[in-house]
Amino acid sequence: GEVDQSNGWLRVGRYSQHFVDDLPTSISAVQHLHNLLGEPIDRGSPTYQQVRTELGTKGLPSTQHELKLRELSGGQKARVVFAGIAIVRPHVLLMDEPTNHLDVQSVDALIEAVNAFEGGVVVISHDRRLLQNTNCTLWLCEAPLVKPLGADFDGYETRVLKMIAKRQAAEEERMRWRAEQRRKQAEARKKEAAKRITERGDRGGKKAACID
Repeated sequence: GEVDQSNGWLRVGRYSQHFVDDLPTSISAVQHLHNLLGEPIDRGSPTYQQVRTELGTKGLPSTQHELKLRELSGGQKARVVFAGIAIVRPHVLLMDEPTNHLDVQSVDALIEAVNAFEGGVVVISHDRRLLQNTNCTLWLCEAPLVKPLGADFDGYETRVLKMIAKRQAAEEERMRWRAEQRRKQAEARKKEAAKRITERGDRGGKKAACID
């Protein structure tokens, strides 16, 4: 659903796995963060220094701060998005697959940032390292319910692997049963065919005996 922020009190930082489509690629990272703050660029202002510091903290080299966003790689754009989230000082973070496009060092930085964040965090992720190393309560989405996992990630993984193994064993048993049924049916058809051949042979022998 939507969160009403009309009173300006609750600040929500959002990160989507489709963030590349949302970035204004014709401007620089510095301009983008200034736009988020609603301030013009003034290279001598504290805001400008804050923006540059935030971008550097998120791992974007200073030589890329003024480049057009379309010139940055996927991982670099991700760092710009993280800097944009951090600079507005959100109370709540909503993150959808945040490790997409990130290298190992950036994932480690994200884990540290999530653990250090004092507000609320909702993360949707399939990334093992992120799930194992953040101090989050795990919830399982199984339509139509969302429920507490009741275990750490390793425990959940063990449970899922056992469930998969059980399903595979059941499927293998069904395949063996079907194969056995096909074998029996084929054997029955062979016996029936042999029986018909024998019966035709017997009838032919009797006719020949009558003619003699």
